[in-house]
Amino acid sequence: GAKMRVAELEEEVRMLQEKLEELRTVAAQLKESENTLELRTAENEHLKKRNTQLHKKLNDCAADEIAKQMDDLQHQLREADSQRDTALAEQAREMKEATDEQVK
Repeated sequence: GAKMRVAELEEEVRMLQEKLEELRTVAAQLKESENTLELRTAENEHLKKRNTQLHKKLNDCAADEIAKQMDDLQHQLREADSQRDTALAEQAREMKEATDEQVK
């Protein structure tokens, strides 16, 4: 009986050791997954920051571009105003000359 009992206990110990090995493997895999997850999270945070920076840069560039276009338009508008004033003055001068001619 005693010999049989020892054999049973040894078998049980062996099975428990196998289970323990399996659990260690699972634990190692979980740890690896956790590390990978932490890494991915860090990468994700970095990408989010980068994305925010790029959006800001894009918005700044867009704002700069819009400001530049507005300046250009203002310049064109002043130019057009000036040309119109010149044309109006020219027209007035011609009309005055024509009137003066008729008076003579």
